Amino acid sequence: MIESDRAANPTAPASGDAGRPWYWGLRRRFLAGVLLALPVVVTAWVLFWAYSVIDAWVVRPLAGVVVALTARNGGGEPPAWFVDYLAPALGVTSMCVLVYGLGCVAHWKAVALVERLLARVPVVSTVYRTARGVFRTAGGQGDWSRFKRVVLVTFPHPGMKVPGFVTGSCRDVATGGTILCVYVPTTPIPTSGYMLLVPEPDVTDLDWTLEEALQAVVSFGLTAPPQVQYTAVGEENRPGGADPPSPSVDHAGGRFGPPQATNSSRSGT
Repeated sequence: MIESDRAANPTAPASGDAGRPWYWGLRRRFLAGVLLALPVVVTAWVLFWAYSVIDAWVVRPLAGVVVALTARNGGGEPPAWFVDYLAPALGVTSMCVLVYGLGCVAHWKAVALVERLLARVPVVSTVYRTARGVFRTAGGQGDWSRFKRVVLVTFPHPGMKVPGFVTGSCRDVATGGTILCVYVPTTPIPTSGYMLLVPEPDVTDLDWTLEEALQAVVSFGLTAPPQVQYTAVGEENRPGGADPPSPSVDHAGGRFGPPQATNSSRSGT
């Protein structure tokens, strides 16, 4: 009966909207339109921002250099078509040739010598080493596979887990165990977050791909996969599969562990 009514009157409200105010359907369709348009708007904004940055910091300065060199050698002001079109193209082409040339000499010993000199400058060394590590990893020269491991870590307190990305590992001096460097992104901007040092046995490998995890973070969890490997191996026998309770703090002794009974409580006084 409902299907026949909908076929006869397509503008009739759906069965889920029955009994709701007349503006309920308008609001639902408006929100659906916003969710449909937002990805397009965000993509266009990112592309426009990238174009503006490249145009302001790369194309225009290079075009100015080309115009200045042409005016000095030619002895006159270049025409407008040269300034607006040909000069930017020549500038970008020259930059591409220069970057390609740097790539050809990247493995020369002179380049390694310059890198060692930069690494010895107190302030410059920190910035240079960090930038070099990030760009080498992004360019495929580092161990990019480490970024493709998605894990769950207990954060910010026991009983809750958040997705994170393993970015590196180190060795514990005292125990010799492996400590993972886990980056935990924040919603909805994954470029900001926390870097955690977590023992490897305390992380749970998540059965999501890197793209699925990033989409879940950006979309507030709306696009999260329907299934998740939340409980790690060995947690099935715990009540509720939850993490063990965090140890209490003995403020008097400054030690971690269960609260100790005092002498008066032991004697019954």
